[in-house]
Amino acid sequence: MKHKLLLLAFVLLLAVTAQAQDYLVMPDHKIDSRIMNMEMRNIMELRDGGIVANIQLFDNVQGDYGCMFYKVEYDSVGIAITDSLFIEDHDMGYFLLERNPLGDDNVFAKIVCNYDSCRSDLCIRYFDDNLNFKPEKETRVPIADTVIIPGSEKYIIENTGDIIFTYGLRLRKEQHIVKMSLDGTEKSHKVIPLDELPFNWAYRLGIFNKFPKEYYFGGLYAPYLGNPGNFGTDTLRLFVLDSLLNIERTIEHNSAPDRYRFHYNGTCIESNTDSTFLVFTKCDTLWCYVIDADTSYCPTINPPEWKYDGVCLSKCGKSDAKNHATWIKGVPYINKFYPLGMKKANDGSVYVTFENIGSGVTVAKFTSNLSLLWESKRDGGIQYFSNMLALENGGVAVAGMNYDATGELILGFFVVIFKDGCFSLPENKAEERPYTFYPNPANDELNLNISSDVEPSMIELYDIQGRMVRNQQSSLETISLHGLPAGTYALRVSLKNGKSYTSAVVKK
Repeated sequence: MKHKLLLLAFVLLLAVTAQAQDYLVMPDHKIDSRIMNMEMRNIMELRDGGIVANIQLFDNVQGDYGCMFYKVEYDSVGIAITDSLFIEDHDMGYFLLERNPLGDDNVFAKIVCNYDSCRSDLCIRYFDDNLNFKPEKETRVPIADTVIIPGSEKYIIENTGDIIFTYGLRLRKEQHIVKMSLDGTEKSHKVIPLDELPFNWAYRLGIFNKFPKEYYFGGLYAPYLGNPGNFGTDTLRLFVLDSLLNIERTIEHNSAPDRYRFHYNGTCIESNTDSTFLVFTKCDTLWCYVIDADTSYCPTINPPEWKYDGVCLSKCGKSDAKNHATWIKGVPYINKFYPLGMKKANDGSVYVTFENIGSGVTVAKFTSNLSLLWESKRDGGIQYFSNMLALENGGVAVAGMNYDATGELILGFFVVIFKDGCFSLPENKAEERPYTFYPNPANDELNLNISSDVEPSMIELYDIQGRMVRNQQSSLETISLHGLPAGTYALRVSLKNGKSYTSAVVKK
């Protein structure tokens, strides 16, 4: 009994210590009182380890006022703004902000509109890690003989220096996808009629396969059923494009659990293999539309409202879109836990970010098979999350807007760095685990005694950085620790019914 109490105390101490070191928070940065509003567009990691955040500013005179670039640097104890640059810009829109794969500087590219000549150009600019722009390298290429209304642009950049971007011409009912080199040479330009894209949510653009090169373009597809707001069951529809942007095939994926359906597609990314992709959504069982003041598609709820059951992370086959693995988190309240981003780490694991509406952000890290490694929450008052970034050396940077107590006036922006190696994942109670393990601390071998009432499928061991160091799908009675450095590890036991459990293990 004494040994068990000491072990429990150690695990609790580990969790408390890790929780205190989960994240670093940048001090509040206030914006100029002349600015009426602001919106963070993008963040990126520089080669020197700093982070650049780009913010669109709006004033109460001319609307779009300009872009503010902030450089944020951090170390093991804190975060601070070290540089900033303002660029006058009256053309609100989305843009590309990435490292230049063909040089030692960075790329800032966006569609700009010339209202006098009624045309739109792609403007490609370059800046170094100290926010010094290089006007001598700037490239500007005409892409449309009309003004493109901001909002539909998406961008990615290849290590070959090719930029792939999309824009919509709604009056012509066209969606354009363009592949262009950094010197402005157009390599491919495809037009998809909007009538073939009955999406009811924003489009996505990304790399679907590295070899052979394939891209995806798509979003939530929902056939219109004739009634206001009645779009039927949502389906994720992806157009898979070859290297010249020709449509090769279409993939449709319904939400993972039978009783759920898609509501929000946070992102879709290539997984760690060539045969699967990942999609993160908000899912619901009850979807209500307000038709007028007196009626609703959900008359049982008064007043009418959206009701969400939870969020869903799904690993899907690229050929058949069937689910390989699923993770679901239930939400016991309405509209409070919002999935907003998913990024792949260098080691193949997956980071996911949620907005806790009105109270901050939560970051979770998963294995490639969707076992939850850790979860950490930052309570920061009334905040609006808008961007996330998986850092090269592990961990996640999240950024967004700070509001006042009313939730209406934007005070400034925030950056939080979530570290890897935090075991803030709540431990399951001992009596709920269908297994025991010993000894702990251990030398070269850990023994497991798994209940006969369950059927195990896999055991995994992760180091404090979240890297998988052991994986077994057979002979699950023991797991070898031989050759591992002394320290703390996370033991993950997965069952064939989809459940998994995490325990802290110490190697002597």
